[in-house]
Amino acid sequence: MKLIAQVKLQPTPEQADALKRTLETANAACNWLSEQAWNAQAFRQYDLHRLAYHPCREAFPSLSSQVVVRCIAKVADAYKVDHKRKRSFSTTGGIAYDIRILRWYVDRSEVSIWTVDGRQRIPFVCGERQRDLLKTQRGESDLVLV
Repeated sequence: MKLIAQVKLQPTPEQADALKRTLETANAACNWLSEQAWNAQAFRQYDLHRLAYHPCREAFPSLSSQVVVRCIAKVADAYKVDHKRKRSFSTTGGIAYDIRILRWYVDRSEVSIWTVDGRQRIPFVCGERQRDLLKTQRGESDLVLV
């Protein structure tokens, strides 16, 4: 079962810029990974990871290792539908964050999130139901530009 808690981050202008550049860089990496997957016809996450993890780290040095792993998963998931069409990703498409690159501090209404400028502590707002869901949060969180 998937439970969704929508929250609104309240970044400073500098933090908002860092988040946007993080989305752009991660999606550029996804497009690069999609090209590698398409050329090698390696669509499974394990195969794509073995093929492209280290070259992707070299091509996108501003991305952390875990973000590259999440990008590989995003590309592999996109190819699960079919392998007949090369996938491409929007420059500001959402990216998944897991516990290694995002931490919720519900009691302080703050999130610690990895960006290309390093970790940022950003306040957030949400309702009580969302706050309760965040207290027992498991799995991943998606960063989406709205």
